[in-house]
Amino acid sequence: MKVPTPAHWTTVLDSGMRAVQLESFQVQELLGEGSFGEVYLATFEGQPCALKTIEIPDETDNLEWKCQEFATEVMMMQTVALISRESVCAPLAVAWEHHNGAYHLHLAMELADRGDLLDLIDEDTNWSVDGPSSAYGAERTEGVYEAYVLERASKLQLAESLAAAVAGLHAAGIVHADIKGANAGLSSCDGLLSVKLLDFGSAGQIGTDFKAFGSTGYEAPEVQERTEARPPADVYSAAATLVELWCGQWIASDTALAAREESSRSGHDPTRIRIAQLMSQIEDEDPDVAVILQRCLELDEETRPTAKELESAFRALQIGTPDDDIGEICADLRMSTISDQC
Repeated sequence: MKVPTPAHWTTVLDSGMRAVQLESFQVQELLGEGSFGEVYLATFEGQPCALKTIEIPDETDNLEWKCQEFATEVMMMQTVALISRESVCAPLAVAWEHHNGAYHLHLAMELADRGDLLDLIDEDTNWSVDGPSSAYGAERTEGVYEAYVLERASKLQLAESLAAAVAGLHAAGIVHADIKGANAGLSSCDGLLSVKLLDFGSAGQIGTDFKAFGSTGYEAPEVQERTEARPPADVYSAAATLVELWCGQWIASDTALAAREESSRSGHDPTRIRIAQLMSQIEDEDPDVAVILQRCLELDEETRPTAKELESAFRALQIGTPDDDIGEICADLRMSTISDQC
């Protein structure tokens, strides 16, 4: 019996996205799950991939809208992949089935084989922002914690890669609207880690009136107010993610979230206070990076640099740009500090 095509998926198929039978995927293990569904490690045509699966019961009041939402996410990813493949874990194929009174929708995409940026952050490890090196994780071996090491040069390279991924996204006319460590996948290439963006469930087209719903701690102030998400919102979220990477501490930790709820009644934004606390560490030990991140975290979206400018700034810090030129770049980016705006 042929399974009917889910609502709105003809647009996905008309765009050239491959539709295959579910048996084309060899599922191996669960990678993650959440309100969106589940993601599995699978094999497709002999290559490892990530398989995102959602279940939509027939009795769901907004069945058609749910199908459209997932189809839109696939289309967003495909649009970016066609223009800037290095920016996204590209979609490979879709499949669907209908049984037990529900649609089961599947999307196969490139695998981020080295996890994500969130994996590089461990709040249980005390470490320096700069070094020569900074521990960013710990593994218990016979009762002893052994710290891994993330050199400053590696952090700069990851920062440039994240900014480049966001710039590629914007060049394709898409705003992600939910950039954070968990949505910044890591892939290995020639011995280096590159960032590829994941989870386009909140994404929208630049210039369209869509209301984004980002993640607490990372969403830009204008997104918190539920106004239209524009490219500067992604720059803000990317910078917040990099603050975490530089400090090895989460912005949206359980403690920070509790403080946010308690102090929100005072008229101060506890998320901004948390970011200011972490930024003070970076200002002390890596002032050039602090200046760049401060500009990206401005309350006024019009004063933030573009993702392309952010990419260029982090590249300049890596390639041995003369101190005078670095100073000029930072002077161009310098604005008020985060603590001034809490």
